[in-house]
Amino acid sequence: MACGILFLLAGTVAAIVSIVQTPNTLQPSSIYKLRELKVDDSKRIYIVPKGSTSRQIGEELVAFGYVRSGLQFELLIDLMGIEGILAAAPHELARNISPPQLAALLTIQPSVPSLIITFPEGLRFEEMADLVEKSGFAKASQFLSAINTAKLPDIFVASFPEESSLQGYLFPDTYEIAIDASPENLVELMLSTLILRFSSDIILAGEKVNLNIHEILTLASIIEREAVLPSERKMISGVFHNRIRNEATLGADPTVQYAIAETEPASVQDWGWWKPGYEITITDLDIDSPYNTRLYPGLPPGPIANPGLASIIAAVKPDKADYYFFVRDVCANDNSHLFAITLKEHTANLDRNAQCQ
Repeated sequence: MACGILFLLAGTVAAIVSIVQTPNTLQPSSIYKLRELKVDDSKRIYIVPKGSTSRQIGEELVAFGYVRSGLQFELLIDLMGIEGILAAAPHELARNISPPQLAALLTIQPSVPSLIITFPEGLRFEEMADLVEKSGFAKASQFLSAINTAKLPDIFVASFPEESSLQGYLFPDTYEIAIDASPENLVELMLSTLILRFSSDIILAGEKVNLNIHEILTLASIIEREAVLPSERKMISGVFHNRIRNEATLGADPTVQYAIAETEPASVQDWGWWKPGYEITITDLDIDSPYNTRLYPGLPPGPIANPGLASIIAAVKPDKADYYFFVRDVCANDNSHLFAITLKEHTANLDRNAQCQ
């Protein structure tokens, strides 16, 4: 046993000598930047859990197939003296790197010039492109081109319809991106972040309500645009699920707004990507588009915006009430909605609103 441990330690020390970057040169950074390593095509985004020990990290890496022994990895971290500088941030790991290289990647990396871009929930990727250009990172056209050429991660391929765009698949978050990174890097990071947030629990919950990944994102995008108050997300989701179950129309105005922008370019120039609800006309409501859920039953062909995690969860975990209608509460004027089970109750809510207008 003693000889085995000595052999392990000797091998570990020899491997550490080959590491170019020592802990003394490491500086704080969580910037996404491609690293010059000999990598294969099998990669995984791994996040060091905040507050975790090297033993816990080692056990996770064993489960993911990156190291053979959690104890050996713990000893390696101890010998390298980097226990205190393991970064709780996303790391892109390749399969064929050595344990010392792996340990070095999980540490706080050298800082490089960067900028921060925040994408709010519920934006179309065209609006995201405008934010990218305003940040000074890249032109909007370059970001949109990167979206058009991006490779869809394998997890999304099975449910992704042909001729669909990546609308709905760019996860809204705050990203720190190296200035010398490319728009393609940013799009890849946003897609990878969606994978991180899209847990197996969400996929299983979606299966229980008969929604695949593409349908989850589609419904979540509508919920994101409809719900202003977080407390109402699951209630609104419940209304839509009840209507889908009955093969009825969703009657969601945001899908009409999306259809307007898709079919009437002049409207985008006048009103932006989301024509205000008070400007929507009877003609708008009759637009013959598969995205018009006032005309066509069920879900539209794809997402109308890029939803956040709360709306994604609401899409697969709706309230189980019998509500079939909802309308904005004009009298309260606090972005809340009035919910109703029957058409008679809904009509009463509309009459109540009329008295407050």
